[in-house]
Amino acid sequence: MSGRSRGWCWLGPLLSGGLLMFVYPGWNVEWLVWLWLIPLLAVLWPVRSFEFRVSGFKLGYLAGLAFFLPNLFWVRHSARVMLGGAVDATWVGWGPEMLGLAALVGLAGYCALYIGLWGWFVVRFARPNVITLTRDSWWPSSLHSLRCSFLAAAAWVACEWLRSTTVFTGFGWNGLGVAFHRNAVLMQAADLVGVMGLSFLPVFVICTAWNAITRLVHLFRGQGTCRSRLDFTVALVLILACGGYGMLKLSSKPPKTIAVRTALIQPNVSQLDAMRGTVAERTYERLANFTALYGRNGSKGESNVDLVVWPESSLPVHLYDQEAFHRSYVEEMMSVGKYSLLIGTEIVHDQQAHVSGVLFNGSYDKRQEHH
Repeated sequence: MSGRSRGWCWLGPLLSGGLLMFVYPGWNVEWLVWLWLIPLLAVLWPVRSFEFRVSGFKLGYLAGLAFFLPNLFWVRHSARVMLGGAVDATWVGWGPEMLGLAALVGLAGYCALYIGLWGWFVVRFARPNVITLTRDSWWPSSLHSLRCSFLAAAAWVACEWLRSTTVFTGFGWNGLGVAFHRNAVLMQAADLVGVMGLSFLPVFVICTAWNAITRLVHLFRGQGTCRSRLDFTVALVLILACGGYGMLKLSSKPPKTIAVRTALIQPNVSQLDAMRGTVAERTYERLANFTALYGRNGSKGESNVDLVVWPESSLPVHLYDQEAFHRSYVEEMMSVGKYSLLIGTEIVHDQQAHVSGVLFNGSYDKRQEHH
């Protein structure tokens, strides 16, 4: 393998990982979800058959690092808050700074393992045979392409599932399907296949498009005979089917619903203050004032809202740790109007704390609880 090809083996994965970062919130360049994988495929499924020494796992892992390191950069600050009491980007000492960096690198390195696993799989089990793809008749060539693309897309979904379920209950941060968070049409299919199922679509489309490009390159060089584009047509039909389903869902008459006027309360407490408990009194006061503002009965004797929702772990002190205080606190707050209150708190069961939601309706009596 030439030095030029060797250089592209490293540049392609880095470019793919970097492009993938831009499809998520903060950037929201959705159209890149249909292109980001091409540089990585160029080295995993090269247009020309050549032998390269770098394993598919290493190439996939490199792409994973290029994506997760910037995408998980928030982990560094969270670690600095917990370890060094950081409130902003100000230096808090070598220990917390290095541990924050280690937390970022460690988590990114762990998550990248699953893209590395995908890279190994698509080279070992799903890599197209260039001869079959470019010189066989249209039917075997198309079936071969569809098989390889299906395996690659299914393997991607499987790796996302593994990342979301293994090691400390998993870490399913920013699966590929999340890229459609602003696409109201395509996201409708999530009610059939879930967000992970949506991840199948762009991988399948990119892989079939790359196989079509491989045929065209070989035809242009006079090294291939197959002109089939049936596989890419199937990929386009799949996009149209997802889009059609989404349009049907969006245009269909919605079922009979009940309007619930809801207020979401955010006391805006910094992570550091929440951990230290230094502003607990002020937090209780802000929660009560904001809740009463929306829940108070109006001129017609009705509350302005039907439901008030507090954030996850909003109470400075766990609900049952100071039950007498919380009973008085909630009853006084809810006496101003007729509304329900959904509180995010932690509740201990069998010596294990669970982040829970507790619903109150007109009194301190607990109505519903979720773990």
